[in-house]
Amino acid sequence: MREIKLNENPDEWQNYVIDLGEYRNEEFIQIGLQAFNLPVRSKIDMDNLSVFDDLKRNLGITEINVPQRIRVGEQGEVVITVSNQGTEKVDAFTVELYDKDNKLIASSNGAGIEPAGTQKVNLIVIPQAKDLYEMTVTAVVNCQGDQNLSNNSKTGKFAVAPLSYPAPTELTGMKNGTNVKLSWKAPDLTKPYYETTFESFEDYPSFTVSDLGEWSMIDADAKEYTMQFRTSDGRWIEL
Repeated sequence: MREIKLNENPDEWQNYVIDLGEYRNEEFIQIGLQAFNLPVRSKIDMDNLSVFDDLKRNLGITEINVPQRIRVGEQGEVVITVSNQGTEKVDAFTVELYDKDNKLIASSNGAGIEPAGTQKVNLIVIPQAKDLYEMTVTAVVNCQGDQNLSNNSKTGKFAVAPLSYPAPTELTGMKNGTNVKLSWKAPDLTKPYYETTFESFEDYPSFTVSDLGEWSMIDADAKEYTMQFRTSDGRWIEL
């Protein structure tokens, strides 16, 4: 039926659509997959095989990536992957980001997605004090004439941390006519301020050297290899 070559982007998921229109009057369809790959030790993963009615206009969100943690008042980036699952090119669309109260907090315009194509949209979110200690955001994609609205949104969650600076306390307010006088106790800036963090590193991807939340990784020896380990037969392997 079709030959698919995966050598262009071997490290990324690829989406392919095969027209089964010539079998529409059959009682059932049996599909077989045969893979060939070199070198022999490499692998080919296949997932999410489905048979569905084709629509001309069908834009959807396939993925939403959010930061692990953002501090109050600081910027974080949410990356939304939009895919064209229809048979027609979509010339224009919008992606909107909402908080848990359905309030619009960010939006962006996109254009030009071919059938089976994808486009990443980056949106900036700035948590407020009311969002402590976890924030839920929902991304929604809209395009004119979309025939399938069930795949137009995805939700993500991330931790919201308070500011690490000393804060004023005992805030009070007194009304005087149309004015309000605020009073507070200033923090003692002469004392050192420490923040304690507990980290197990168990939830991060194995062998990663970059994706460790807010931790910064430093290659102290500046060498090409960052990890060495020894196998049971005494061989050293460098990664």
